[in-house]
Parts: sequence; structure tokens; C-alpha cells
Amino acid sequence: MFGSIKKSLTCAAFSLLFAGMSQPVVNAQAQPAKTKPATNVELNTYLQISAVTFCVARTSGLDFRKSMQVALAGVGNVIFSKHGGVVAGNPKPLTEQQFASNTALNVVSGALRGCPKQVPAKQKEEFNKFLEEAKKSGG
Repeated sequence: MFGSIKKSLTCAAFSLLFAGMSQPVVNAQAQPAKTKPATNVELNTYLQISAVTFCVARTSGLDFRKSMQVALAGVGNVIFSKHGGVVAGNPKPLTEQQFASNTALNVVSGALRGCPKQVPAKQKEEFNKFLEEAKKSGG
């Protein structure tokens, strides 16, 4: 999920959809002294919760960006407070940009499975373009 830096950089292109979010999605400074990296199982659970949170926010009337902020804030709090931003496959803590790019991609992916009508056409198109580029680059 978050394993490779190459994937993180590729995901940064996808994050352009979310450029202009006015508030940080997480407080990356709030890290406990001793943390354990988030395992792949934990990451999968957190990402599923984020996708559901996004779907609920959208069906409650929030726009796409606000719904994404809510979904990212929830999982971001856990990743940074419980795991210090460290995830399986990355020895260093994620930056907020790496976190937001990867997580936004995964939230949209989950939302397309769980509540596809709640993902606007523009974001669906950008997600599909990202997947095609990733396939071409072997990512």
C-alpha cells in the first residue's frame, strides 16, 4: 500500500486533485515517543474505515473535498499518533504529502467499490488515468 517511494511519487500526481485543500489533513507533529509501524493488516483496516467515512460524508451532503478531508483526518490521526507516521515497508515516517497522496488514492479506490455514485466524474476520470499511467510505468 505505502511500500515504495516510487509509488509515493507517482501518487503525488494524483494528489493534484486535492490541491487547494485549505487545512492540513493531519497533525504530523503529534507523535508519541514509542511507536510501532502500522502493519499491512492495520493499514488495510484504516483504509477501509476511511473509505466508509468518505461515503458517509458524501451521502450526508458534504462536497468531495470536504468528504476527503474528513476521511484523511481520521486515518491520519491514527497513522501519526499511534504509529508515528511509520508504515510497513517504509523505514522512515511518511511526510504529510506522502500520506495524503497515498491515502487519497486508496480512499477513492475504496469509494469506487463502496459508493461509486458518490465519486464525481472528474475524480473517477483522474483515478482511471492514474491507473493507466501506473500500469505503463510498471507500478
